[in-house]
Amino acid sequence: MPKQKRSVVAEKKELAFYYPGPVWHSGNWIKTLILFFDGIALLVPNYIKDKPDVVDPAIAAGLRKEGLLHILEPEKIVDKAATKKLADAMSAVIASGILDSLAKSETEFHELSFSRLGGYGDHTLATQIFESLKKRGLARDSEDGVSVPMHPMVRALVLVLLAQILRPHGAAINAELSPATDRPQLIGALTEILSVSPIPSSGHVVAFRSGNCWR
Repeated sequence: MPKQKRSVVAEKKELAFYYPGPVWHSGNWIKTLILFFDGIALLVPNYIKDKPDVVDPAIAAGLRKEGLLHILEPEKIVDKAATKKLADAMSAVIASGILDSLAKSETEFHELSFSRLGGYGDHTLATQIFESLKKRGLARDSEDGVSVPMHPMVRALVLVLLAQILRPHGAAINAELSPATDRPQLIGALTEILSVSPIPSSGHVVAFRSGNCWR
């Protein structure tokens, strides 16, 4: 009687899903983080796909060599469903008025790719988010055709929300995406802003802590 072949199921990996930007700020933090995870996942738009190698070539090259660096493309994974969740969350926060005070401060705006705002998933919804922010002085028209200048705290809010919204996409690469950040001060400031919002449970959406790693 012939032997039956055993089906081999690859073990699901747990990846540290870095936020709120396309590249980490602390190389030493990444070196420590990789001791606890099976790899690092970054959400990097196509037009800056080489940024990890430019910002921190030594660590990026080392992670790539060992198969530990996973680049997630917002053009693909910030789909219609993800854009809808992002639009719902952002609409609620914007409508609460909690972000209005940010427009009064003289702050240098930072670019957020339109793909991470959901431009490829649902262009109409992404545009609605942008127009709502622009109306309140929190975003400006694109200068390069691929990104939107935005108040840094609002930009961070979008990226923090995406870190949670996109977690289910880990299944497509047989992985568990665990949001992690090396910028707890920024997340803390964002949580403080949202803590006075009438939206229920807004604070825990942006930050929770596990061990020594901010997630």
